[in-house]
Amino acid sequence: MRRWPERSLSDEIHLPVLADKVVEQLSSCPDGFFIDATVGAGGHLKAVSKAHGKRFRYFGFDLDNSVLQRTENHLTQMGIEVELINSNFSNVTDFLQGRGISTISAILYDLGIGSFQIDDPKRGFSYLQDGPLSMSFDGSSASTAADIIESRSEKELVDLFRTYGEEPKAKILARTIKNNPERITTTGQLADILRSVVGDRRFIKTASRIFQALRIKVNDELAHIEKGLESILPLMATGGKAMVISYHSLEDGLVKRIFKKFSGKCVCPPKMPECRCGTVKLVRPVFTKPLIPDAKEIAVNRRARSAKMRIVEKIG
Repeated sequence: MRRWPERSLSDEIHLPVLADKVVEQLSSCPDGFFIDATVGAGGHLKAVSKAHGKRFRYFGFDLDNSVLQRTENHLTQMGIEVELINSNFSNVTDFLQGRGISTISAILYDLGIGSFQIDDPKRGFSYLQDGPLSMSFDGSSASTAADIIESRSEKELVDLFRTYGEEPKAKILARTIKNNPERITTTGQLADILRSVVGDRRFIKTASRIFQALRIKVNDELAHIEKGLESILPLMATGGKAMVISYHSLEDGLVKRIFKKFSGKCVCPPKMPECRCGTVKLVRPVFTKPLIPDAKEIAVNRRARSAKMRIVEKIG
């Protein structure tokens, strides 16, 4: 059996993005339940707990059980009382209703992928380290990235790369991938093929887009975002806030549309004869434009450079 590199950068300090803004926004929320829907290494939850303490009862959700176990040990050592749940954030509402919890004070979604996943070659998320071409957050996905590359036609890959990766060279990349004589099973193989098409100068941007597209498809990420947000907003207490940090235009555009819909604004296509989107006025946007990290934060944490946070507040 092939052995993958053991070294993982995920043991280094994990810096939560826009943590100060999250803490600040919670000051006006009513006391009650705070949900970290993508708890990861627990960076945001630690910052919130330090600032707001017993005002909230804390729940943290994450699909990655290996990360969750380490996070639980770390938070326990720090004396933070939190219940961690190994589940997709799209299941938060079902969990709360099962506990008889009818309203929450605030919820945070930090979308995308964590440093601890990118930096572990065994997970198959990184185009800079060789590993199995998996990209499943919890190992339960029906298809791996390798399965998708093998089973989809060239045209289907073109559509995938354009839709989920917004990749301008989707056609030639898909053709080259499908014409590869060997089955592509590792991140290194895929990265080499991408580099052969676009060269070293364009490799990073191209690989980022293609790996993003495959990851979104493997984990059905956009569908889970939509289900999670649309089901949780009605459970917000008056004055409570939903905060979403996204890292690319597909996520941000979807979040923007959902928040607009629940702010009472129609999101149907312009040519629709009547509104059919089910718009309902439950929330108001806290800011007209998303919050972004300042230069100081980006200098310390480069992975924050593409982050955008949208926030809505539940109205009475």
